[in-house]
Amino acid sequence: MDSPNLPERRANRRFTVEKLQDAANYVARFHAAENLGKGGAWARPAIPALSRALEDPHPRVRLDAARALEKLEPGKHKLAPVFLGIMGDGDDMSVRTAAVHALGALGPAARDAVPRLRAAVRGPDAALRYAAHEALGKIEPKSALPAVLMGY
Repeated sequence: MDSPNLPERRANRRFTVEKLQDAANYVARFHAAENLGKGGAWARPAIPALSRALEDPHPRVRLDAARALEKLEPGKHKLAPVFLGIMGDGDDMSVRTAAVHALGALGPAARDAVPRLRAAVRGPDAALRYAAHEALGKIEPKSALPAVLMGY
């Protein structure tokens, strides 16, 4: 039996997917991706739109789309390369740092990111260094130890 809120949920999902595809407004796109990630089962039909958003020109949109995909279908998508790309993209350190945290959340599935994370531990930005160290500890704990010994 359908939930009484089902038509409203479908309308909300449609509206949110439309915002995800709003070419003129990257803020609307990243908020839409973020909201879909919080949507649970009602957001699953939006997975194709989220997958397309991984190609968005703005790193924040790609970040939130990738996070949403991981929440909706954990482990199904190969997201480490997306997060790695965002990690080195642009001047917004908060987005880059969030991408590093997302790599850590993937755990051992992000093992290919270890060399870049080791380099980030030695980088100039303190927040990025800390996030990289923390991510290394979650991905490959043995990799985090040399970073500690190097003086982080």
